[in-house]
Amino acid sequence: MITAFVSCKEDCYSAPESVFFKLVDASGNNLLENGTLTFYTIQMEVNSTTTTNITATKTTDNRLELTKVGDFNGERNYRLYSNIDFFDFKIKASPITTDCEGYKIDSVVFENNLPVSQSGNEYTITLD
Repeated sequence: MITAFVSCKEDCYSAPESVFFKLVDASGNNLLENGTLTFYTIQMEVNSTTTTNITATKTTDNRLELTKVGDFNGERNYRLYSNIDFFDFKIKASPITTDCEGYKIDSVVFENNLPVSQSGNEYTITLD
């Protein structure tokens, strides 16, 4: 007779929520919507000499959605380059504390003295 061990607990994974950037000018005009922002790329620092591009998707309401950032334990450095300006930011993440595995974003910290406001997981960033 062969006995099989079956786990009643299903494997599950909780991905961190997406982060959204709304990029505006000093008057509050959305730079993606009005066509001023025509180029952007986001790079993640892998180590002191290596970076890799991460996916940033333009949403239908003219925001940038960063998915799968924060899928780690610790802190990572990022830089957004655009035809207008560039800025640095850090994402701090930690494991979730439920029965599922996964991570949650604890904070997004912007450098370069950027004017930034936050509402949930959306950050409105003023670029000049």
